[in-house]
Amino acid sequence: MNNSISNTMSSTSGGIGTDRSETSTSRVISAAASKRSSSARYNYFTSSVGKKQILALSAVSLCVFSAVHLLGNTLIFFGPEYFNAYGHALEKNPFLPVAEGGLLALFLVHICLALYLFVENKLARPQGYYLKVRSGRGATFASSTMIYTGLIMLLFLVYHLLNFRFGPVYTTTLGGVVVRDFYRLMLEFFGNPLNLAGYVAVMIIFSFHLGHGIQSIFPTPLPASHCNLALREATSRGTKFPKLG
Repeated sequence: MNNSISNTMSSTSGGIGTDRSETSTSRVISAAASKRSSSARYNYFTSSVGKKQILALSAVSLCVFSAVHLLGNTLIFFGPEYFNAYGHALEKNPFLPVAEGGLLALFLVHICLALYLFVENKLARPQGYYLKVRSGRGATFASSTMIYTGLIMLLFLVYHLLNFRFGPVYTTTLGGVVVRDFYRLMLEFFGNPLNLAGYVAVMIIFSFHLGHGIQSIFPTPLPASHCNLALREATSRGTKFPKLG
C-alpha cells in the first residue's frame, strides 16, 4: 500500500513538473514570438522600403486632399453666394481643428521622410552613376528635381496659408448671417497679375512633382535591351560577376 501511495505521489509530482515545464516553454515561445513581431515592425519602419511606402501613402493622402480642395474651389465659378457658403461651412465646422492637425501631420511625415531618404541616398552614393540608362522613367527632369520642387511647394503652402487662411478678413451677409467674404478675397488677390502668374508657375511645378509621384507608385520593369546594354558596358570595363549555382 505504501508503495502504491509512493507511486501515486511520484506520478502526481511528475505531472506537475511536466505542466510547469510546458508552461515555462509556452511563455518562452510567446515571448520570442512577441519579440520577433516587434522586431519586424521596427525593421519595417526603419527599412528603406518601409519608409518609401509610408512616403507614398502620405503622398496619396495629400493628393486626395488636393483634389477635394480643388473641387471645392470650383464653386467660385457659381457666384459669391455658393463660394462664401462653402467657405463658411468649412470655417464653422467643429472638426476643422482635427482635420488641420491631421493635414499638418501628413505634411510633416511626407516632408521629413522625403528629406531623410534624399540625404540617405546621397550618403550611400556620394558619386553619380557611371552609366545612366534611359528607361523612360527615372532619369527625367521631374525625378531629378523632386526634392527641389517639393521644397518650393512647401514655401508655396506657407505663402498660401498666410494669404487665405490667415489673410485679410472681409465680411458679407449670407441669409441674414455675417460670414467671411472669401469671394472678395479671391478676386482681390488674383486681380494682381503677379499673384496670378506666381500661382500658375507653382501649379506647373506641382504638376511635375505630382506626375512623377504617381508614376513612381506604378513602376514599370526595365526593358531587357537596357539591361543588356548595362551588362556589356560593365563587362567592357573589366567588371567580374560571381557565378551562380
